[in-house]
Amino acid sequence: IGCKGDNGADGATGLRGAGGPDKVGSIGGYVFLKDTANTFLLDRRGVISSLEGFVSKADTSDSTGHWQIDSVVSGTYTVVFSKLGFSTAKNPGLQFVGNGTMYSNPTLFQITNFTVTFLDTMASGDSTTIGFKGNISLNGNGNRSVYFFFSSDSNKVTSNNYSYLATALVNQDTTTFTLVVNKTTLTHAGLVSGAPLYITAYGMNRAYQSELFTYIDPKTGAKIYPGLSGTAKTLKFSW
Repeated sequence: IGCKGDNGADGATGLRGAGGPDKVGSIGGYVFLKDTANTFLLDRRGVISSLEGFVSKADTSDSTGHWQIDSVVSGTYTVVFSKLGFSTAKNPGLQFVGNGTMYSNPTLFQITNFTVTFLDTMASGDSTTIGFKGNISLNGNGNRSVYFFFSSDSNKVTSNNYSYLATALVNQDTTTFTLVVNKTTLTHAGLVSGAPLYITAYGMNRAYQSELFTYIDPKTGAKIYPGLSGTAKTLKFSW
């Protein structure tokens, strides 16, 4: 009888132990690279993949683009992919259950330095709208867009900190762009009429406007555009 009692105690401990240890596995896949002409590159080496917040959990892709991070315990992770001269990609909120390999196959693209050289307001011909005009460099194949990020509460408005986003297309082989925005649209975005309005304009290769090249920041809920050129122009005015 005593032996049976001991076995029962061991059984209880076993149940508790099964729920304790984290399950371990790997996160890996293949990363793809595109150049400024939107063409896939054959050599995909040198992309660093890492688990955000875990310095020791990283790998570098080989020429085929293969990468793999081993000994990952079950949990929620953000995988970051980066390579000098290319956009940074993120796979946030990845639910990893362990006991196997989870795959992620992102695409990074070469960033063209489209410089916004001039940005100002212009007459829109309508009191209910605001007009903008500017110039952008003619780098690359001229296949460009200009992204306008609006904010009324900060002179540090960026693609990671904004209240409203608008886009203007730049015609092939030209350097000028215009944009007309309805004031009601800005108000609905939480911007206040009469208060200072800050705008930052970035250039971007139009081929990278696809949803495939954006991600949602899990902390702010904002859509992130990693393919934007780093050279932008900021404007402040009251409306």
